[in-house]
Amino acid sequence: MEERLRAWPFDVRRPSPYHLVVRGAPPEQIGSFCFQQGVRVHKLETKKTSLENVHMSLTAGAAEYAAPVVPGGTEEVRV
Repeated sequence: MEERLRAWPFDVRRPSPYHLVVRGAPPEQIGSFCFQQGVRVHKLETKKTSLENVHMSLTAGAAEYAAPVVPGGTEEVRV
């Protein structure tokens, strides 16, 4: 199924052997496409990402106000 979906203008990735993540079409279109290909789909799930979640994932691990660690000293972080 993965190869068939890639033949269309869908962004397809496989995070595990039992899951496909497809971007570029609503679930109804993906479900219809799978049905036309003779593939039974047990679950279609829509995941929406907020702008805040996108920002947090892009800036994860960034420390804007971190002080350097001095050998033999104590670590100080200003927030």
